[in-house]
Amino acid sequence: MLGDSNTDVPDLTQVYGGCVLTSAARDELALAPAGEAHTAFTGEFIRLLNEGDPQGPPELTLRDAYQYLGRVLPARGVPRPHQRASEWIDDLVLAPNPAYRNLALKDSSHDGATTLGANSAERTRILVDSIGHRQQRLPYLPNRADSDHFREFLDSPSRVYAIKGGGGRGKSMLVGHLAQTVANEADFQLHTLDSWDTTRTNLGSEILRYASIPDGDDALLTLEGACAHLSRPFVVIIDGLSSQAQLDRIGRQIDSVLRQVSAVRFRFALAIRTPPDVEFSPFPVLAASLYEPSPGTSYMVPDWDTRTAREAWNRSRGDAEPSFTDLPESIQQLARLPLYMELVKTAGSGTDLREINAFRLIDHCVRSILRASGQDVDRALEVLQDLAERELGHLVPGQLVDSTNTDSPGHDVSARMISAVDLSPLTQSASSGRLAFGHDIIREYALATRIAQLMVARGRTSATIAALNELAIQSTTSATARGLFEFVVYAIDAHSPELAAAFALAPSIGVSTTLPTMLRLARAGTQFASDEVLISCAKRCSSDKAIEVARSLLRIPNIVAALGDGYAPWLLNALSRFGARIWTDAVAHLEATLDIRDLETRA
Repeated sequence: MLGDSNTDVPDLTQVYGGCVLTSAARDELALAPAGEAHTAFTGEFIRLLNEGDPQGPPELTLRDAYQYLGRVLPARGVPRPHQRASEWIDDLVLAPNPAYRNLALKDSSHDGATTLGANSAERTRILVDSIGHRQQRLPYLPNRADSDHFREFLDSPSRVYAIKGGGGRGKSMLVGHLAQTVANEADFQLHTLDSWDTTRTNLGSEILRYASIPDGDDALLTLEGACAHLSRPFVVIIDGLSSQAQLDRIGRQIDSVLRQVSAVRFRFALAIRTPPDVEFSPFPVLAASLYEPSPGTSYMVPDWDTRTAREAWNRSRGDAEPSFTDLPESIQQLARLPLYMELVKTAGSGTDLREINAFRLIDHCVRSILRASGQDVDRALEVLQDLAERELGHLVPGQLVDSTNTDSPGHDVSARMISAVDLSPLTQSASSGRLAFGHDIIREYALATRIAQLMVARGRTSATIAALNELAIQSTTSATARGLFEFVVYAIDAHSPELAAAFALAPSIGVSTTLPTMLRLARAGTQFASDEVLISCAKRCSSDKAIEVARSLLRIPNIVAALGDGYAPWLLNALSRFGARIWTDAVAHLEATLDIRDLETRA
């Protein structure tokens, strides 16, 4: 198909599950050889369906067709085809492959199992050692229960282990620790989702490639043969899942691998950032194989408790650093996340940060680290913003896209200057040598500061409110989007609390997503949740759609003082309207905010 120069055919892929396969680029002609009934593209496509591809799998998908045509047509001197696809539509099976030849491993299956385990174990050992040698200011404090719990999984018939937890809690450190401490009992592969193009990745091929085993004619059949005689558990760890969309893409392949490779010793461990939680039910084999002491979860990585945080701080405490108990209470609470503690130690804790939230802490630490490295702080932040936007551009609301710009001529020069300086844990060098973020949370902070700057510059308009609503909707299915939305609200509140309050008061603000999430952030270090805002939000609870607003208000301690004499009628009306759905929230609120003297006074 040849697109007209005025028609952007690939835009059709914006439809969920759309695919466009064209015979040539928009500025090229599709050739029709003399005497043939079809163009070269169409004729070769028909030949593929009728005669098959000797190098292809048993079933031909849209992806296989595109790869075949991209290999054969240029060799005939005709244009290379182009393809654009959304979601996982390119895995759609078109037809059986008439030319398929089964060359799966047979007699070599014993050797394949040995190679798969041994090669994977050696590569993982090198990776874990390199991670361990990276300079870190914090000791890793393993919990023996973590390893024991994982060993229980290995002894069970289950084949999938789902590790969940919020950003910065140490999921990556945990999977590395498991791969190291259980290495005498199992072989591991350690994959990170960021290193894959999940729209194109063939999971079976990636597992074989990790162990330096060729695909053969069919990666899944080759993997099945290599796993047939595993002598001990073989665990493929996939780190970095953070949204339902990512799980939808990779989960379908995990389902296929588990269905084809039935060896009980072959297993997966998934490290998933939450909230929001992900749903495994669309993948029946994966869901049935899940080790789940709790529904949908094998292990939930908790925050450090105060004792663990104090031990980690004091064990790595420098001569000029205060003791953990001398830190402000707000810093002690935030430092229960390993990433935040590492940032505080890197930036220094000398600045007074009493009224603080996660955004203010990261902003202070990022600026301090950049300043200490001799960087122009504003320019360096702009480079980090550009990098974040390039990686997470799909999360930037459409209403703001025209205002963003990542193509400034000085960007690459500045990025090279920054990458030449040790800015860990903010950044690191990727395997390609390019600048990369040291953690997803730093990337979300960088993009949030840009989005907040754009919103503050525009003020309260229908476009900025729509942009905030769009971010909130995205945050319901993606942990990355959730972190981005929270940082945007925090950043706007830090620079213009009046604008944040104006957003909360806007009639068009989303009452089922945007406003409730904003109110959940109305804690120490935020200013927008004034009495006026809280009173306005309480009035919104007269709508049946505002149940999440009511729940969020019940979590704000000063709602009692803000509503004054109107508090008791509001609470009774909320209980009457929403009933048992908010009963648990109401009980927790009353236990946390009132005592018997308050009740006697109000009575």
